[in-house]
Amino acid sequence: MKKTLTIENLFKKQFYRFLVGSILILMAVFYAHFRIVEKRIFTELSTQLEIQLNADKDQMISMVLLNQEQPLEELLQKYKKAYMLNSIKIKDYPQTLGTPIRRNLYHLKKPYKHIFYFTLGLKEDIPKLVRLEVSSYKLIQNDSLLEIYGMLLVITCLILVCWQALSSQALRTNFTTPLKDFIHSLSKIDLKSEKLSKPIQNNHNEKLLEQETLEQKVYELIESLNFANQVRKNQAIQVKLAEQARQVSHDIQSPLTVLEMVLSEMESIPDSEKKLIRSSVARIKEILADLKHTQAASSTANQVQLLYPIIENIVHEKKRQVQNKDITIDINAQGNEYVFVNLEAAKFKRVLSNLLNNSIEACGDSGLIQIKLQTQGDKILTLIEDSGSGIPDNILDKIGIKGTTANKPHGSGLGLHDAIQTLKSWNGSFKIISTSPAGTLLQITLIRATQINN
Repeated sequence: MKKTLTIENLFKKQFYRFLVGSILILMAVFYAHFRIVEKRIFTELSTQLEIQLNADKDQMISMVLLNQEQPLEELLQKYKKAYMLNSIKIKDYPQTLGTPIRRNLYHLKKPYKHIFYFTLGLKEDIPKLVRLEVSSYKLIQNDSLLEIYGMLLVITCLILVCWQALSSQALRTNFTTPLKDFIHSLSKIDLKSEKLSKPIQNNHNEKLLEQETLEQKVYELIESLNFANQVRKNQAIQVKLAEQARQVSHDIQSPLTVLEMVLSEMESIPDSEKKLIRSSVARIKEILADLKHTQAASSTANQVQLLYPIIENIVHEKKRQVQNKDITIDINAQGNEYVFVNLEAAKFKRVLSNLLNNSIEACGDSGLIQIKLQTQGDKILTLIEDSGSGIPDNILDKIGIKGTTANKPHGSGLGLHDAIQTLKSWNGSFKIISTSPAGTLLQITLIRATQINN
């Protein structure tokens, strides 16, 4: 027999939905907090482990090489107790080390636990590493907020159940009967009565007023968006003007120098006129100096820094990018790990990232990309060699010209053009050494820095 739908039954149905929804929301908040706390404590733990392990690295290496098992085990047990680890062991290298997160420290995420690998040196020299394991629960077990969430969940459920029981009783005594009387009274009202027409008209006017207010707000929003767009265009114009000022400053400098030389050699011009011309030239130079100062103030200053860590950072990023492809990316510093250059790191990363993206696209689903560092006097060379499809001969001479692209259906040709211009701003250069269907060899040349910034 079909159950009759009453107000009380409808109330109960809505209450149960609200109860289930509240529990799900609390559980979601609990889980989100669990992950946030786990991530925060994981970051702190990895930092502490990296510092302590590097401090004890030499001691561990000597114990491993001398096969001192007892002192090594005591040292590992101190780590296990200090950092609440599930286990810590000296192991052989696994098939995968996971993601590098600190110096010599790698992380491998497993369900509800974290595994750290700390390398003691090069695999060829010391084929052992330290394996540390800690569970997600141990990471967050000291966080008191999780206990509060659990208690809050239980208390909420109890309050909702008690509230439902009291509300059902109050509904039966105070709501159902008055509502029936109200419905009965409504059935006797004449909707065509003049007494009702005026309130209805007032309600209609209020809705029209709300509609007009909404339209006004939409109009104001459109005006704000137009203003923001105009501001963006003005900023782009200012950037363009700064670039033009730099170019004008550069172009006028040479003619001024020639003019001064010619003026000094011409004897037919009276001294008064020479003085006037020299005054005008000096004024033009002052204007050019102001333009240069304005342009320099709007740019980011370069810094003297190590080149190898910058390249290594981008290589790690690209390795993660091609992890689902059969593409190998290697870097060989050839003893140039501590060579300094004067550049802006963010811009050089963008240049190198664009060039490696080109090599990755040229390789397709499989291939080899090698990056080497070489020195030639005061120059440092970064060589990028890939086994991709090469650059077509018909566009090889146009490479670097804005708008020229190769093997890219949606390419704009701006990446390589900007890269060349950026390298030139550091007195560097870009060159395609060779290209063929078997691969391409690129060369980035930078000037070696002789002084380190204070």
